[in-house]
Amino acid sequence: MRPGARIVTHAFPLTSWPHDRAETVRLSKSHAGQGDSSRIFLYVVPAQARGAWRAPGGWQLRVHQSFQKIEVEAAHDGRPLTVTSARLDGERIFIAGTGFTFSGRVAAERISGELAGGAPLVFERAP
Repeated sequence: MRPGARIVTHAFPLTSWPHDRAETVRLSKSHAGQGDSSRIFLYVVPAQARGAWRAPGGWQLRVHQSFQKIEVEAAHDGRPLTVTSARLDGERIFIAGTGFTFSGRVAAERISGELAGGAPLVFERAP
């Protein structure tokens, strides 16, 4: 499935994949083995962001990924940056840290987006 596709399960979560959202809904009538409520789970297929990335101007990222959960190491001009939050939602990626915020989209071999303030930035997979 393509990044951003949504999967909804009813009553049973996918065991190895953490859900993006879960809700309990009340049923109009009780069902055997289920009672008067039902649990619904939402999963959003994540893009493959794992790996090393480089952008002009001395920007570097290393993304560690498990499904939609990511941890990011960032550097600019060879200096490590403190990353305070990183999120992957389908193909959309958000990275924030001390002195920078980046919002973009992951597409195959490229992460395209912009820094806070509107400066465009395009990362390519590093060899």
